[in-house]
Amino acid sequence: MQPLLKSENHETEELGRLEEYGLSIDFVEAGTFPKQRENYLRYQLSWGGPSEEFRIYENGEIEFWFLDWFDGASYELTSDEADIIKEAIDFTGNINDYRD
Repeated sequence: MQPLLKSENHETEELGRLEEYGLSIDFVEAGTFPKQRENYLRYQLSWGGPSEEFRIYENGEIEFWFLDWFDGASYELTSDEADIIKEAIDFTGNINDYRD
């Protein structure tokens, strides 16, 4: 994703366009899923079994989630990695625009 953010017009011949990455960006309210206590912005890359997504929490933390039929694993991004995801989301519109 970083090469696309740095390239002219956010596009390369090898990778295509930045707009082509991910399925959706949406706001997920607390309580949508069992044991979910916090709101988050979801940048969904794939769906089904398995699925992959980034979760951007209101406190600024970002996690990558790999979810597969009743199981999942997550990884908290470093600040440099988080900046890349925030920049990608900001490219599509202000990160605050996705909240109701």
